[in-house]
Order: sequence, then C-alpha cells, then structure tokens
Amino acid sequence: MKINTKILKWYDLEKRDLPWRNRVKGNMDPYLIWISEIMLQQTTVNAVIPYFNKFIKVYPNIFKLANSSLEDVLILWAGLGYYARARNLYKCSQIIIKNYNGIFPYKVVELRKLPGIGDYTAAAISSIAFNRVSFAVDVNIHRVISRLFNEHNISNKEIKFFMKNLISDIRPGDSTEALMDIGSQICKKTLPKCGLCPLRKDCLTLKFNHKKLNEKKMIKKKKVNKYGKCIIIKRLLDKHIYFIRLPEKGLFGGMLSLPVSEWVTKKESLSKFFKNKGLLKFNGEIKHEFSHFKLILYIYYIEDKKFSEFDGKWISIERARPQLSSLMKKVIDKFVI
Repeated sequence: MKINTKILKWYDLEKRDLPWRNRVKGNMDPYLIWISEIMLQQTTVNAVIPYFNKFIKVYPNIFKLANSSLEDVLILWAGLGYYARARNLYKCSQIIIKNYNGIFPYKVVELRKLPGIGDYTAAAISSIAFNRVSFAVDVNIHRVISRLFNEHNISNKEIKFFMKNLISDIRPGDSTEALMDIGSQICKKTLPKCGLCPLRKDCLTLKFNHKKLNEKKMIKKKKVNKYGKCIIIKRLLDKHIYFIRLPEKGLFGGMLSLPVSEWVTKKESLSKFFKNKGLLKFNGEIKHEFSHFKLILYIYYIEDKKFSEFDGKWISIERARPQLSSLMKKVIDKFVI
C-alpha cells in the first residue's frame, strides 16, 4: 500500500473533529479555513476552538466581517493575543470584498498578496479549502516528514520535495490535514506514539535512528525581565478611567490601554516616566509572562477632574473592558474593581 493511501485511510478513521472542517456540499468553506489558519498562527488548537466558535457566530461570512469595524473585531479577538492578526484579518476581508467580489482566490501566488497571509497560510488555504496540490509545511508536518525519511535539520523547501510523494493528487487537502493530525496526535515532539502510527513500517528514523525519537526536550532559555510603569487615572465626576488607544503596530496594536511607559530591561530607565504628573500614588505591581520575556509593571494611581497630557478618552470600565488586553484586564481587576 502506498504511503499516501495509508495516510488517507488513517485520516478517514481518526481525523480530529474541528469546527472549521465542516463541509458544505462536500466542500470546505474557504472563509472558515482562512479564519482558523490565522487564529492558529502561534496559538494551539485547543486555545483557538472557543474563540473560533464565538467569532464565527458573530461573523458567519466575509461580508459580515468586512462591514464590521476594526474596533469590534479587536473586541472579539481580545484574549487571543498577537493582535496584528486581527488587524490583518479585517484588512484582508475588505480587500477580498473589493478586489475579488467576496470570493477567495485559490492560487497561492494570489493569496500571498493578502495581509497576514504568508507562504504556509497561502498553501494551507489553497490545499485544504480548494483541494489543490500545495505544500503547506507547519511544525507538525515538518516533524513527520523529517522522521519518516530520517532527514533531520532540513529546510521547509526540502520538506516540500518529500511531500510530492505523500500528497494525493485526488485528495490533496485531506492529505495535508492528515499529516497535520498525525504530527499533532501521534508523531509528537517528545514521547511519540510510534505503535499507533500508520507510517510506522515506513519510518526510517524508527528503523535506523530510534534514539532520535527519544531525545530529551531542550531546556528552555530563562526569560529576561522587562519593567514598565502604568498609571490609573480616575475622573472624580463619574469614576470613568482615562484610556489611550495603542498604535496599530505593536504587541497590543489597536487595543485600549491605560497610559503605560515603554518596557525596558533596566529599571533605572523608568525614572523619567510620570515624573511630573502630580500626586501619584504607588499601588503595587503586576507580573505578566509573554512568550519571550516576563514583565514587571509598576502601577500608579491618581484622581483628577480632567486630563489631557496623553491623547486618550474617559471611558467606563464596562465599556472599555472588551477592548482591553489580558494584561490591562489584570491591572483593572486588581487595582480598580
């Protein structure tokens, strides 16, 4: 039995039940595949599923999404992180409506022109949504193929060469998702379940380089500490809080935020921030972990009748909350509510 036949036979029996895999008249919905692939960038499947379901309930098609506002999209995205994805998602929806009459292009070269869609995402949409032979290489597929052929430390370009013999010409989309599922469910980075793998008889690493499957997990580098200052400004009249809108570029781009300093690696660099802001009261600190660093944020508080030093607005906590990052929600919950 050919390897691509084994892959598809296993997939038909064992594939994951994921909400974006729902078919309409036998076909995948490009809109659902696109939303899922953008959400899955740097985020796990289990974390994405509830956000995906909530998002699709509000925006069931690309027309609803394009006719919304960026602010509403960011509110719905809050908590998922990497907010540039949401901004690109919104921009992309408008381009597809304007330039493609709401119909997704199926060619990789056209998809790559769209905001937020790189090589992998373009190939994944083309393959999964349109059942075209495109070689989408994520970390799971890379791991499966490098182990299958006992070719470790090879590039994505080389992986695509090997994929030519694994992707079915008739069901390329299912072949791609099958390889993803095998990598995610069976051919794991550590403690792979080789006994359950449909490719165990073909795996050259299992045959000739078994120790490679049991390599110890790399020790994670210790995260660096960064420091910042944040100020809570409350208006006496109605207890509204002063919020700023962050620039579109950046970690929490486009989200509402309390006024904050830059985040620096040396605490001494923070001394100038809020130096002349009147009677500031130090409230405490918040610790928050990001993928590559830990943030220690020092929180200050002041009550004021009016404030115009930053370009912001007085907003009630109830109205602002859906537009806040998880970090700002943590600050609000600990020091305001």
